Amino acid sequence: MNRPKENRLPKGALEEKERIMEAVIQNSAVAIFVLNAQHKVIYWNTACEELTGCKAKGLLGTGNHWKAFYDHYRPCVADIIIDNKFSEMPKLYKDYSKSTLIRNGLHAEGWHPQLHGKDRYLAFEAAPIYDADGKLIAAVETLLDISEFKKAEKESQENEQKMRAVFNQTFQFIGLLTLEGMLIQVNRAALDLIGSEASKVLGKPFWEAPWWTHSPELQEKVRQAVKKAAGGKFIRFEATHLDKEGVVHNVDFSLKPVKDKDEKIIFLLPEGRDITEFLQAERLLKESEQDLQKCYIEFKQTQAELIQAEKMAALGRLASNLAHEIKNPLAINLQGLEYLKSILPPDKAYIDTIESLIKSNLRADKILKDLLNFARPAAPLILEEVDIPLLINSSLFFVDPQSNLNNVTLTRQFAPDLPKVKLDYNQMQQVLINIFINAFDAMPQGGRITVTASQVEDVLKRKILQIVISDTGCGIKENDINRIFEPFFSTKKETGGTGLGLAISKAIIESHKGAIGAESKYGEGTSVTIDLPII
Repeated sequence: MNRPKENRLPKGALEEKERIMEAVIQNSAVAIFVLNAQHKVIYWNTACEELTGCKAKGLLGTGNHWKAFYDHYRPCVADIIIDNKFSEMPKLYKDYSKSTLIRNGLHAEGWHPQLHGKDRYLAFEAAPIYDADGKLIAAVETLLDISEFKKAEKESQENEQKMRAVFNQTFQFIGLLTLEGMLIQVNRAALDLIGSEASKVLGKPFWEAPWWTHSPELQEKVRQAVKKAAGGKFIRFEATHLDKEGVVHNVDFSLKPVKDKDEKIIFLLPEGRDITEFLQAERLLKESEQDLQKCYIEFKQTQAELIQAEKMAALGRLASNLAHEIKNPLAINLQGLEYLKSILPPDKAYIDTIESLIKSNLRADKILKDLLNFARPAAPLILEEVDIPLLINSSLFFVDPQSNLNNVTLTRQFAPDLPKVKLDYNQMQQVLINIFINAFDAMPQGGRITVTASQVEDVLKRKILQIVISDTGCGIKENDINRIFEPFFSTKKETGGTGLGLAISKAIIESHKGAIGAESKYGEGTSVTIDLPII
C-alpha cells in the first residue's frame, strides 16, 4: 500500500535526520529493532540487547532475529507487516490486534519462557516504514516487558474470582446498592431463595425486589433504612422473606455504608442471615428448659424420698439402740411405780418421789413419740426464722439419752446475740441429728462432742452463721475424707450404714444456699462445719 508523497528534504538535511533517528533508536529505553524489506536486521538497540540477551553484532545484516524469541523459525510481527500477511496472525499469536494509533500497525503479546534467563510477557508493537515515494522499505518493532503488570493483572483476576466465589458461595444473602437504593449486585444464595435470576432484580429499587414484596410495612422500613444508611448509619433489624415455595424465613437483616479510602460513602451493603433454624432451636431450648424443670421437680421429689429413707434408717438405728435399753425397762418401771403407788401409805414423801419417777418415765415415752413424729414424710421446703441455739438443743434432745449410754460428754458453745436464720426447721434438724449420730458412732468407748455456733465472715466478706460439730472419735482416713459426701459412700457399711446420710445432708444445706465440709485426723476425731447465709 502506497502512502502520499512528502516534501523531499535536501541531502544534507536528510542525512542529519537519519543520524538523529539512529541515535534515538539506539539510546531509547524501549527495546527496538528494525528490519529492512528483505527481513534483514538493520537496527538492534541496546535495550533490545539487554532484554533478549542477544547482541546486535551477531544479528545485524542477518535474518536471524527470530532466534532471540523462539527455538525454531517463525515470523515476528515486523515480518508479518513486511509480507503484508495479517491473516497469519491467528496462527502465531493468541492475543493480537491491529493498531488503533498507527496505520497498518500491528499489536501482539504473549509469554516467552526463559527469555534471557526468565519467563517474560512481552507486548510487541510493529509498524511499517515508507520512503519518500511511499514504498515500504522497512518495519520497526518495539518490545515491552509487561510481565509484572500481567502477573498483577492475573493476581487481581484470581482475587476477584475468589471474592466472587465467596460472594456467591456464602450461605448469607448479600447484595450491593447504590446510595439511592438501586440493586447493582446480588449473590447466588439470595437469588436461590426466591428462585430468580440476577437480570430480573438488578437495576430495581431494593425495597421493590421480591424479598420484600410480601409485606408493605417491610418495604417502607427498607426504604427508610436505605436513606439512613446513605447518611452513614448502620441499620439492623429482624425481617422475614418468602422463599420460592412460599415458606417464611426469619432473617437477621443489616444494611451498612461502604466507604472508600477517603471515607466517602460509595455503596450500601445489604446482608441477610437466615435465622429460622436458630429461632426453632431457641424454641426447642425453651421447651427443653420446661422439660428440665419438670425433671427437677421429679428430682426434688426423689430427693425428698431419699431424705425420708435416711430418716427412717437413722430412726431405725436409734430405735434399735434404745428399744432394749429404754422401752422394756420403761414399761416395767411404769408398772412397778403404779403398783408401789397403790400399795404404799399415802405419805407425801412417798407420793412425791413416785410421781417424780412417773414423770421421768413419761418423758422417756415422749422421746419415743417424738422419734416417731420425726420419721414422718418430709413436707415441702418451708423457710422460717429459726433460733439456732434452740434448733441445736432440740436436735441434741433426740440423741441426749444415747450420750449417757455411750459415756459421751456434750459441750455447747454459743456466741451471744446470734441472729435468727431462715431455715426449714425439720430438714435442718435432720442434718444435725445425722451428724450427731455419726459422732456417737465414732466413739463407742465414749468421748466428747463439742457444738459451737458463731457469726463469721466468708472469703467474700459476707456475714454467715457457722455451726461446728467436733468429736474425739476414731476419725476418717485421709483417702476417704473427700468422699464422705458422695451418695452411697459409707465408712460404716459393716454396721448398716447406707451412705446416704451425709449426701442428703449436703443437699439440704445447699438448698438453703449454704455449705458443709469436714476435716478429720484418723484416730483423733472429726469436725463438721456448716455455713448458713444470714438473710
